[in-house]
Amino acid sequence: MGDNQIEGTNVGGAAGSTGFAPSDFAGNEAQGRHAAPAYAQAASTVDSVAAYTESAIAEKRKQRAGKKRGLIAAIVAVLAVLAIYVGGVVWFSGHFLPHTQLGSYDVSGMDVDQATAVLEEASDSYAMQVTGEGLDFEVTSSDTGLRIDSNKVVKKAIDANQNLSWPLAFIQQGVQDLSDTMEVTYDKKAFKKFVKNKVKAFNKKASDPTSATIAYDKKENAYAIVPEELGEKLDASAVFKKVQAAGLELRDSVEIGEDELLRPDVLADDERLAKAVDEANSLLGTDIQLMLGGNKWKEVDSDLISKWITLGKDVTPQLDDQALRDWAGAQVGDVNNIGSQREFTTPRGDKVTVTGGSYGWQVDYEPFLEALKAAVHDKTVGELEVPCIQTAASLPDKNGVDFGTRYVDVNISAQHAVFYDGDDVLWESDFISGSPDGEHDTPYGTYMINLKESPSKLVGENVEVVTTSGKGKKKTTSVSYEPEYETEVQYWMPFVGNAIGFHDATWQPDFGGSMYMEGYGSHGCVNLSYDAAEELYGIITAGTPVIVHG
Repeated sequence: MGDNQIEGTNVGGAAGSTGFAPSDFAGNEAQGRHAAPAYAQAASTVDSVAAYTESAIAEKRKQRAGKKRGLIAAIVAVLAVLAIYVGGVVWFSGHFLPHTQLGSYDVSGMDVDQATAVLEEASDSYAMQVTGEGLDFEVTSSDTGLRIDSNKVVKKAIDANQNLSWPLAFIQQGVQDLSDTMEVTYDKKAFKKFVKNKVKAFNKKASDPTSATIAYDKKENAYAIVPEELGEKLDASAVFKKVQAAGLELRDSVEIGEDELLRPDVLADDERLAKAVDEANSLLGTDIQLMLGGNKWKEVDSDLISKWITLGKDVTPQLDDQALRDWAGAQVGDVNNIGSQREFTTPRGDKVTVTGGSYGWQVDYEPFLEALKAAVHDKTVGELEVPCIQTAASLPDKNGVDFGTRYVDVNISAQHAVFYDGDDVLWESDFISGSPDGEHDTPYGTYMINLKESPSKLVGENVEVVTTSGKGKKKTTSVSYEPEYETEVQYWMPFVGNAIGFHDATWQPDFGGSMYMEGYGSHGCVNLSYDAAEELYGIITAGTPVIVHG
């Protein structure tokens, strides 16, 4: 290696050389006078390299010193933080963390003595407000006999204090609630009685819960589940449980909610209800038109039958026989109108109100009821003729009129009778009615012709006949019964049984006027002239209504 080479420094040439090859020196020698400047340049380069090396070494020393100082500072900082943390752990082993509560009391930063004093005062003056769902009352320590072992509670709470993680208490949101460490003694019997009495008083005016059930939906013509309704009444046991829990934590208030409401016995999700819907719907299906004497009367369909279906205690639907019977009885009661009042106006404008008589509807109730039950059971669709003991011309209207437009109007006051067929007069005549003596009066009411007979022998009711024979001690008395009268007539048309009716009375000197009150009155029949009786007999039929009025 030549004297001019510097090991380890690269200045413009290959690694490990000075950048001067031998040929460079040879060239300089050939140049003669130019050789001296080349050596000077090399010396200058060596100086520069030396200066650079010293600077790099100084910089490295400076960096090492800085790192050392940083390490020392970091160690000091860690030790300081550790000291603070340890100090906090020690401090908060005897003091409560920030945002710490015991019941409703903030004990943040307090030591054992301070927290104990707070609980002692709370125990003496404790009061809790109970509100919600309409309930509003106060519970105090005197109502419950509530006391707190403050020292024990606070020490237990301090032990539960999260002092190892105390730094988090300064940055985390929320409260550290140590209420579960509370140990409260109280008179449970007195506490429970107090709360339940409050609930009992409240419930007196509160509405009951309603169990879920099934009901008929008219729009759907089917049964569906109707959800339960909670009502306003409270469950005293549930309320006490919630109030008790709050009291054991010394809460200053507690909110009663829906969970404390009295529960219905049956809820909508009860499987029995779903089954009941299916069973109830299976009872539907009947659609029958009840007929009375060929007249449409009532319709029995799903809407009506649904009113006869009841839900038993076991949530099983069944057809209520009594409900069906009551409905049938009410309908029959409305149509059975024999002897009931009727109001109408004759074609001649006479307004008539009449009560009594034997005309009208009479449904044969028991056979009708059995036929109706069978139709519902069999889900019959169609018409059902209602069995009747007696029928009328039409169903009763709002005025009770059911005799149609073909009838005989018998006006006792006018002593005149008219046979109407709609607005047409088929027959009319004066007559003599029964003597108005209270015994032979022609009875008012709505009747009908029961039969026609020609000729006929009219026989009165039997009357007592007393016969005396002999004299003195041989005198005897006998009693027999004989008809009040026996009369032959040509035309007999009775309307009150077979006792009172229209007939010819050839023995009467005249008809009409006031003769019936002047000794010519009959035994109750409507006396007609022979011609009038003959004419009426020729056009009237059995079943024709007869209305007798004054």
